[in-house]
Amino acid sequence: MGHGSVENPDFSTPYFDHAAEIRKRRLIAEVHCFFWKEDPSMHEVLYMIDAKQVYIVPYSISEG
Repeated sequence: MGHGSVENPDFSTPYFDHAAEIRKRRLIAEVHCFFWKEDPSMHEVLYMIDAKQVYIVPYSISEG
C-alpha cells in the first residue's frame, strides 16, 4: 500500500520494483501493489487476490 501521486507518473516505480523482487523470491503466494492516490486502488486489487488471508503492508518511500 503506497500513497501514490497524481502529478508524477514515475512515483510508483519503486513500489512495483519492490513487489517484483518479493515475487521473484517466491516467499509469498501473491504480491500486489495498490495506492491511495493512483491506480490500482485497494478496491481493484482486492478483486484480483485469490488468497484467503491478506496482509496489507504500508510502504513509504519518504518521510511524511
